[in-house]
Amino acid sequence: MSKYKKVFKMFVIGEEEKECKWLEEMSKKGYHLVNVRFACHYTFEKTDSQDYSYMIDMRENNSLDEGEYLAIYEDYGLEYVDKSKDFYYFRSKDKNNMKHIKHIEQGRYADRLKSQSKLLLIMGLLNVLIGVMGILHTFSTVNTQYIEITYINLIIGIAVIYIFYANSKKIKRIESDCTKVLYKTTLKDWRGFYPLFIICIFLIFIYGILTIVNI
Repeated sequence: MSKYKKVFKMFVIGEEEKECKWLEEMSKKGYHLVNVRFACHYTFEKTDSQDYSYMIDMRENNSLDEGEYLAIYEDYGLEYVDKSKDFYYFRSKDKNNMKHIKHIEQGRYADRLKSQSKLLLIMGLLNVLIGVMGILHTFSTVNTQYIEITYINLIIGIAVIYIFYANSKKIKRIESDCTKVLYKTTLKDWRGFYPLFIICIFLIFIYGILTIVNI
């Protein structure tokens, strides 16, 4: 019987805590992570049961080089297991080590939320602006043909701004409880997301203009 076990299981971005709990449950059963591919194909080695705590961290672009990055976690007593693209998997038998490093990671998580929140605010304000302009134009021309579409823009804008507000409150809670971050996350670290974001903003803007002029 092979001492290795392969498991296919899907987790989406944002479910890292859920994924870590699942890995910890597998370790208690004697299956310890040795390899991750495509964030859904896991290879476990069957040995004695261990009470491991796991942590998954995303190494942003333009941050420390990999050697320095891994050395930081090793200094805190974490064992590097494997990586899947930019997501790195660590574990430790000492829960105090894991607790301390997670406080540090909370600071970096707050920085990532700040970067995302700026993009959300821009998207929300543009949708609200287009929605308001569309509604005013519709009523001024007594043409309600596109009123549903302009309301959709307005609703989306308000919803996105609400998410921005909720994120801002969450950031304040995190920052009040986190330790100094290892290194700052900046908007340029999310440059891979920018092309899609710019395309969406452009399409929303063009869609709103076309709606206003009734083309």
